Amino acid sequence: MHPRVRDLRASLLALQSPVCVIPHSRADVDAISSAHGVAYFLNAHGIDAHVCAPSVSATAAMVEERLGFTHNDSCGVEGIDVVVVDTSSSRMLPYDLESARNVVVIDHHRGGDLKGYIFDAPATAAVVLDLLEYSADCRLLQFLAAGVVADTAGLYAADSVALESLARVLSVCGGQVSDIVDLLDSRPPLYERIARLRALERMHIYAVGDYVLVVSRVSSYEGSSAWMLIQAGADLAFVGSRDRISARLSPRFIEETGITLEDVFSRLVSDLGGSWGGHEAAAGMRAENVDVVLRAIPAVISALLLERGLPHSLRAY
Repeated sequence: MHPRVRDLRASLLALQSPVCVIPHSRADVDAISSAHGVAYFLNAHGIDAHVCAPSVSATAAMVEERLGFTHNDSCGVEGIDVVVVDTSSSRMLPYDLESARNVVVIDHHRGGDLKGYIFDAPATAAVVLDLLEYSADCRLLQFLAAGVVADTAGLYAADSVALESLARVLSVCGGQVSDIVDLLDSRPPLYERIARLRALERMHIYAVGDYVLVVSRVSSYEGSSAWMLIQAGADLAFVGSRDRISARLSPRFIEETGITLEDVFSRLVSDLGGSWGGHEAAAGMRAENVDVVLRAIPAVISALLLERGLPHSLRAY
């Protein structure tokens, strides 16, 4: 067990019933599975806990239903202990936690305003698996494994920690990788498919040296649209919605340039305001004026490349 997981365990066991476990708004598979994992851990140690998720992504809701888990759609946080999972940004939470008695934050994204246990991990679910020491009902372990698979883009961006987490779940529960991947298999809902097509319709394409940068605008599903643009051939994809920008980078771009989304979003926030959260290849930013930020991205990418001694031309197509 990671030493910080031992510290996390102690902090969780110091909480008092009832405990509300809250993932970020529009919780994805990693967030909702991690919330159920933390609630399971607390309940197993005699601390009454429940998952509260007012908004859940379609894929997360599907996997949750397939494995027989349920959550509360609302809860009151005043005067009780709260565990926040898969975000360290208060702006990504469905509740104001000022009135909560105690708040424990568990995340694998840097850049948020909430202090807590921020791990260098491929997914929050990988941390929760370590917390549980892989000792739980196999439905829960498979749910968490699906969270790891989902947050590493179907293992495309998986590192050794992600693969070890998946291997240990399969060792305990049996089965194959396909059993976990199949939990996530579904045709995206209608409006998500429309959003992806809108992203293609509205995209602006730039060649930054040998790399392809795509910037686009949708009304929702910006994360799904950004990943789709990477699959379509972009090295960098930034997709904005009303007040949020989701971004993805290809492993090739990070490996060859050393530039991550932490570099990009830190510069954008410093120059234009807002807040960001995420990790090196997948992250999001909140901004008051998304269009201003989107227009600034090509120049920021170009500047970061030049700072690293990588001369190039910037061309719009």
